[in-house]
Amino acid sequence: MEVLLTIALVGMALAPAYMMEGTIQRSLSRYSARIRLLYHIKNFWTEVVWKIADEKETERTDKRQVSNPSATLTYRLSPVGENSSLKKIKGMHKVQVTGKSTRNARESIVGFVYKPEREKK
Repeated sequence: MEVLLTIALVGMALAPAYMMEGTIQRSLSRYSARIRLLYHIKNFWTEVVWKIADEKETERTDKRQVSNPSATLTYRLSPVGENSSLKKIKGMHKVQVTGKSTRNARESIVGFVYKPEREKK
């Protein structure tokens, strides 16, 4: 009887620890997927910004599929909005890369690129 009581007490003491471990593992997995998604977003951002640096385009949209985590990345170059204080700077454009995973996680990076108008020769 004493052995059964001891086993029950140990089980009751360890049950919350095992439940907490499961919660920690799920959170770790979720945040790890978000970090991998941000890594893909940053790489896509860098690749496309360098590619369009010398191009004359002022608006552009590109998409890419990635795996681990499975996600769709969307790159968008557009002029800054009418309400932006950066509207006064001619040639300023907004760059946004958004990643949306199959688990409905969504992350974005937003920045600005200066693309001056080129003089005609």
